[in-house]
Amino acid sequence: MMIFHDKRIRDLKRKVKLLFALSLALVFLLPATVYSADRLYFVSMVEHDVFSGDPQVLLEWGPLEGNIPSGITAFKLYRQTDSGPFVLLDEISNVPATPAGIRDIILGDNDERRRADLLNVLNDVSSAQTPPGPDITEDNFYFFLAELLDSASKNYNPLQRMLLIRYHPGVARAAGLAYLDRDVAVSSKYVYMLTAITGKDESLPIGKSSTILPADPTLLPAPTGLRQVRVADCSSIKKNLDDLRIHFNWDVPVDPQDISLKVLTYGYDLFWAEENMGIVDLRQGIPAGLHKVNTKPIVVAGPAPATGADSYLARDSEENHASGPAWQRGQHFFYYLAARDMAGHYSMTGGPLEGVVVDTQPPAAPWRLHTEELSQIVEGHATPRLALVWDQVNPINYIRYFGTDRAICSSDDKQVCTAPSEAACVNEAAIQCTDLDVIKYHIFRFLSPADAASWGTDSDGDMWPDNLEKEAGTDACDPAQMPHNSPPARLIATLDQYDDAFQRSLADKHRQMYYVDTDLDVNDYNRVYYYRILAEDPAGNFSPLSPPIRGVLYDRTQPVVEAGMKALDCGNYFAEQQMTELYREPDDILTLVDKTGKAGRFIFRRLCVGGSTYIPDETVLSGRMENGFAHITAASFADGECESTGCSGGSVTGYKVLFYDERNLTMTEASVVLNMAGLCAAYHGAVILDGLCLWTDITPGMVASGPLQVCAGLEEGETARVYYETGGEMSPVSTIPYNPDPDNNGQSCIEVADMGGLVTSDLCMGVRVFSENHVGSGMYYFNCLEMMPPEGGAMPPSPIVEGLYSKENAEAEPYFDLRWSAPAEGQAAFVIALKSENTTRYQTIFPKPADTSGQFSTSLMLNGANDLDKEWCVRLRAISTSMQSSPWSQETCATWTSAEPENLAWPRMQEPVETGSIAAFFMNEQPGYGRPALVLSSDVSPLLAAIPCDDGVSCLSKVPVCDGTDVCVKKILEDDQWYDEPVNFKNKLACNYIEPMIAAKNFVLYRQEEGKDFVQVSPLVKDFTCDKYTFLSGGGSTVGEWVTYYQVRDPFYFLRHFEANAVGGVDGTTGVAIDPAVATGTRMIFLDRYPYVYTSTIRYKIVFFDPETGEPKTIRTSNWLTLP
Repeated sequence: MMIFHDKRIRDLKRKVKLLFALSLALVFLLPATVYSADRLYFVSMVEHDVFSGDPQVLLEWGPLEGNIPSGITAFKLYRQTDSGPFVLLDEISNVPATPAGIRDIILGDNDERRRADLLNVLNDVSSAQTPPGPDITEDNFYFFLAELLDSASKNYNPLQRMLLIRYHPGVARAAGLAYLDRDVAVSSKYVYMLTAITGKDESLPIGKSSTILPADPTLLPAPTGLRQVRVADCSSIKKNLDDLRIHFNWDVPVDPQDISLKVLTYGYDLFWAEENMGIVDLRQGIPAGLHKVNTKPIVVAGPAPATGADSYLARDSEENHASGPAWQRGQHFFYYLAARDMAGHYSMTGGPLEGVVVDTQPPAAPWRLHTEELSQIVEGHATPRLALVWDQVNPINYIRYFGTDRAICSSDDKQVCTAPSEAACVNEAAIQCTDLDVIKYHIFRFLSPADAASWGTDSDGDMWPDNLEKEAGTDACDPAQMPHNSPPARLIATLDQYDDAFQRSLADKHRQMYYVDTDLDVNDYNRVYYYRILAEDPAGNFSPLSPPIRGVLYDRTQPVVEAGMKALDCGNYFAEQQMTELYREPDDILTLVDKTGKAGRFIFRRLCVGGSTYIPDETVLSGRMENGFAHITAASFADGECESTGCSGGSVTGYKVLFYDERNLTMTEASVVLNMAGLCAAYHGAVILDGLCLWTDITPGMVASGPLQVCAGLEEGETARVYYETGGEMSPVSTIPYNPDPDNNGQSCIEVADMGGLVTSDLCMGVRVFSENHVGSGMYYFNCLEMMPPEGGAMPPSPIVEGLYSKENAEAEPYFDLRWSAPAEGQAAFVIALKSENTTRYQTIFPKPADTSGQFSTSLMLNGANDLDKEWCVRLRAISTSMQSSPWSQETCATWTSAEPENLAWPRMQEPVETGSIAAFFMNEQPGYGRPALVLSSDVSPLLAAIPCDDGVSCLSKVPVCDGTDVCVKKILEDDQWYDEPVNFKNKLACNYIEPMIAAKNFVLYRQEEGKDFVQVSPLVKDFTCDKYTFLSGGGSTVGEWVTYYQVRDPFYFLRHFEANAVGGVDGTTGVAIDPAVATGTRMIFLDRYPYVYTSTIRYKIVFFDPETGEPKTIRTSNWLTLP
């Protein structure tokens, strides 16, 4: 390579400095005064004539940048043969040849392949012109090419001219920038030198080649550094630039010592093959199995950028693969690269490079992730464990879970393609393909929902999300850089998709992944963790993180029961004398007061003693208690008693009063202090009899008649459930919360006061303790006890006989159909007396426990031979659950006759019409607790938010909020009574706006458990109630400000504001969780207070009644609801 400095320096130094690089190239600078310091190249190449096989030397020159200086009119080329002198070979004009000259040069080239390539290129240039040019053939190409080389032509393009010159040596010769030396001998060696002609002057040599041996054809070295690259870097937004493509880069000569190689290289061709073809030589032609990627040579001006969307030199895609293996993600191909020199010959071939079709599509996120509790045997002991379970990501599972509402267009072992319908499968735009080619799962465990939610996208595959790497100051695109220089602690496991140790089969081809978190132990009991899973495909793509799933390793230790039961014994009486005149009447000297209402009579006695001789107490006075009082006056005593101060044969030590009940049993006695001056000397106050109720431990054989108290030793978080035996099974009756009572040795107690709904005798009860994780103990049984009706209890009312009707059964046997009603609840049995003129028959009927309608019927069979055509009279009495009998009902008489119509004529009643549905949900109140409820209104939040209430805030703020963590409908204590918490508004508009939004009024609610009949769970609910409540704010009776509230205080309607966590339960039909949207916001609800069975599936039916006729009018049925 030779570099010339400008003319002034040359004139001063009179010296030419030659710099040689490769034997193929020479680069130089022409004098600045003439040539504007433009850099030119001078290269030589040896090739063989394709027709004769003789060697020939091609010499080319031209500008590296810019143009040939305009002052140069011609070039002189000199040749030195062996060691002889330089001889002028030819003078080449710097003016393009004429069309005829161009034709002779191009057609004189014996390389037909090279000529055909030129015609194709010229056709491409012609078709790209505006308007398109002519079709180029051997008959007209020279005219078209002459225009392209002529700077004065309208079709002249400097860049296009330069590329054509470098593409074909004939074009270079036509432009005056090349010379073909065919007169060379194989046995000789040559050196060429180039000078420039400017006017009448000839420059010193501006280019000189190294020694050229015609026996050695020029062969460029193979391109180096062929590699597959990614152009999207780690950008998730640009990742589709790489998807389903292969981008290539290689080393481009840029160093000064490689400039001749750069000049000689016109462009590059890239080839692909199905398999590794070893070393390939393209100089003899393209072998079978090798396919060109690019249709035109890849002309490279310089190396590609290191990063970014343009950081590649070539790209392969599906359009280049009409044959061979299908172009799909992860498919492997082999690539070869060759340079094309300025004479159109291939260099040595680089490669092979094994390339992989890029896959940037993430697989589907794991689905149906949930946790399971199990036990593992560790060192011989059962150890609680928490397991993660999810469906294995594969096409079978995907179609099973997601394919029900879409048509399957195609599927294989890596992906499933679906469309909204089978008809849409022909529309490529409507098809959605899901990547299911998964090889690994990465499991993350988090300590809080916020931590789990903030775990973002990981772009570089180091398992750290980009947001946390940014906070830590590490490169989110460099997997070698990560916070703390280690993988995140939240990453607890990586599972292989095909490892059988982490799989289990539920059905044919239905497999689940299964991972046991063995890091958790007893120290992690009851601690909530959150898990998320990433799926990874063979290309290293990560799926979206699965939604956080909550996992808890609950303490399942069974609680120990320490419990006891007591009965309230109110048979403890006491009496005492009080110096009060509260009960005194004018002549009283002593007043007896009975606060128990059970005393029937009294005895007033004098206590006597006489030395060592026993003297019995003397009765001074006796009498009856009237309306709870006895007034003793002086006239009450016998003559002389008022003045008596002694006993018969002894002295008086004191006085006492004894009280007796109606059965003449002693209740208690009280000592009386009297004025010793005489009985009637003064008023001695009142002797007051009162009762004392004490809780008494249950003992075998004990008979109780009042409430029961059940106590259990509970730890914080534990509860206890009280059961009673009915129908041979233990049924829950009450729940004991944790509420330690110091008076009961710290045990938590509850009073079971409503005994009427239990049984009347042989009451057997038990208790179970439940941990805060709802682990129940075994049943702890108490001693059974007899329950007697409370003293003084009212008798139940008599049944009402509605009719006695003659009937026959299918066997033509006569009987009376007896129908009656019982006005009171809690009937345990009915006794029926059927009487004729000389006989009475008794029958006991036990109604079904679920029959709460109050309407009953039974069949009274008759003897067809003796009981017909005579009058029979029937009467009934009811037996309550406290074993109290009602009076006999009035008699109803009838004579059986076959003339009785078969069916009774019932009044015509219109069938109620089904008018729609109503939403049922499970109201979460505490973890594991809640109650079923129905939504009775739409969301009234916008209405209440617009109404001002107390202190200028909106009325919406007055509505209690239910968030699923506490009791939603709470109790408050008012006047020693517990009531449901009301909602207080200071604006009557609140009630006026709410009332029209309520969709259910004048109705009765029925509940149905799956597989059973409907049962009534509400009385007739007539209308919504909003009470006006006025009171003094100061708390006194005369001082303070009068305040008026409008209270939503209805025993059946509850207004609450529900957040999403308060809405629970599962749709019993679909198995999907109830959508929180059905109840979120401010709603009026109906709360089902009746007991229910855990995990049962129920639904409700509301029957609406006509307020005028009282007849059923319409029906609305709820969704099926599975309770937790």
